[in-house]
Amino acid sequence: MTDGIVWAFWGHEPLHHYRRMGSGAASIFKNGKWIEPWYERLHAEDTIRQAAELKINLVYTHFFKGFGLRAEKEQMERTRELVQLAHRYGIKVLGYCQLNSLHYETLLDEADDLEDWAGRNADGGIDCWGGAYYRWVPCFNSDAFKRYMRKVIAYGLRHIGLDGFHFDNSYNKPCYCDRCQHAFRRYLADRLHDPERTLGLRHVSHVRIPAFSGAVEAISDPLYGQWLHYRRQLTASVHEDLFGYVKRLSEDRAIVAHNPAFPRHYGHVNRIGYEPACSPDAVDIVFAENDGFIEMTEQGMKTQIEAYKYGQLFGYQVFNSSWLKDGQGNIRVPETSEEICLFEAEALAFGGICGSPWLMRPLKNGSRCVMDRADHTKTLADIFAYFSEHSALYTNVRRTNPVKVLYHPDNLMLAVKQGYLSLLAVVQSLVLKGTPFSYCMLDDMREVGDSDLIVLPGIDYISDAEVAAVRALSDKGHPLLVVGSFAAYNECGVEREPGSPVLEERDSIVRLPCRFDAAKYDPRKHFSAMSANIAHFDRSFAEVVGEMVSGVRISFSQPGLLCETASDAKGHYLVHVINPGNTETIDSLTVSLTFPLDGGQPPYAHCELYSFELAELKGFEWIDNRLEIDVRSLKTFCTLKLYGSSVKETAAIGAKG
Repeated sequence: MTDGIVWAFWGHEPLHHYRRMGSGAASIFKNGKWIEPWYERLHAEDTIRQAAELKINLVYTHFFKGFGLRAEKEQMERTRELVQLAHRYGIKVLGYCQLNSLHYETLLDEADDLEDWAGRNADGGIDCWGGAYYRWVPCFNSDAFKRYMRKVIAYGLRHIGLDGFHFDNSYNKPCYCDRCQHAFRRYLADRLHDPERTLGLRHVSHVRIPAFSGAVEAISDPLYGQWLHYRRQLTASVHEDLFGYVKRLSEDRAIVAHNPAFPRHYGHVNRIGYEPACSPDAVDIVFAENDGFIEMTEQGMKTQIEAYKYGQLFGYQVFNSSWLKDGQGNIRVPETSEEICLFEAEALAFGGICGSPWLMRPLKNGSRCVMDRADHTKTLADIFAYFSEHSALYTNVRRTNPVKVLYHPDNLMLAVKQGYLSLLAVVQSLVLKGTPFSYCMLDDMREVGDSDLIVLPGIDYISDAEVAAVRALSDKGHPLLVVGSFAAYNECGVEREPGSPVLEERDSIVRLPCRFDAAKYDPRKHFSAMSANIAHFDRSFAEVVGEMVSGVRISFSQPGLLCETASDAKGHYLVHVINPGNTETIDSLTVSLTFPLDGGQPPYAHCELYSFELAELKGFEWIDNRLEIDVRSLKTFCTLKLYGSSVKETAAIGAKG
């Protein structure tokens, strides 16, 4: 359903939202004299034709902002006309659907009981989104709200003709209404068979939701921990309900996309009540809206790789809608071909969806938008055409990365800052050394190879059963790299006896102590921290990983490159290479792949290079168990495809694309 997509933003909010928001809002979109002509252009046939010529085949546009079906009817008709026009050009349309705002000034016309739908803060007042007093936040336990959203979905599919939905802000803020207090107590009663042992309480009949703390760095209050369990399950249930309803009503044809403000920084369950592991089958696409636009900065390199890795793990695809900012912190669009190429190369290499979140952004000059910049559009056109021709290299592929990093939701939820910094330190170190890796989870190890290295990043909160599962991995011969501490607490936060041998010492287990310079981590600039030296290992992390990996090892003659490996539908071995410093071309690059041959024949006899630029494959040579590939003129990106099982055949050396 989502294979081969080339996507674009197409104006996600109706005109009356900009008018109500005014011109003082901290947004790239605000009320200005250019808004109306720009908005009209979004709906023009010539604009849609240009999109089709660029190979764009999916857009998302305005549909429901929370003003109500009556108040938004006129603009929804514009959406219906746009859908009909787009379909004539082979373009599917997702309708933007706001999940965290009730614009009471108009929605009260349809719902007299709207106040009962609204979430409440700790002092009993109505919670508002982003501090905007006219945008009430709904309670996810409100059946009336959920019934209304079904009505919105049905209208979008049946009358507007949408091909799916972009559910924005689909997260769960803390709510303290009576409905949620009762629901939380019911959850505790069902989940805790012995509340005395877990909470020190004989029963939970009178407990109340704890006061929210956005600054919490570790969960010590057991009731607060149970509340986080409850909140992430509540969000998952809402996502599952929406997904099931959309799929049933559309006979499984419509696409479901969510923007849950993830990933951004540590404490995602505490901040937004969202954990992707709780509902991995309830979404097709996730928006990664954050500061992770790939770029080289004075502090180092920022990437969106973390978000793409979550998509690989949980089986959804990623729309990269990250923010690129200027020196004053203002959101801007890419200005150079190099910036655009890096953005698209990262999506291709790591399994994201090719496209542009900025192509139709207004230039604040009449109807003009970024699409009018000829050099900008030419760069996108070349990349989109390349992807359309070579999509088999990037879709329906199986990741073959030899390093697996254990993703543990409970540890990230309860260890909060330390748990996340441990994970971030491992990811940061692997990314910056160009070491291909994937996430894995203990309850699903199907994609973990028999000899893959498994990294355990500071997993302190883990159950006895999960500790046993980790031991079993070691028993099967998996090398384990334990970074920082391990299993200091059980899943309820009960401390284990200090010094107890949770994991027996053995040759296949290596422990790597790690300390953090937490002062260098700024949660408001999370992705900048990807390159900050927040972690201090007792030994070189890259050196330890290199010693422990027994699968294919990859190295480059040039430092600072990003790398990903995969296998396509025909079994070809793929190596994606990105040069983040693409303002300068690498004239000559040697890519070395060391294979564990064990006396056997080299596995590949042919090599081809693919790129949307002018990179060239000059040659390749086997030296014992090492394959050396000579690449010339690498600017941003290339894919190397290895295949053929007999070295007696003539090596096919060529450049494609």
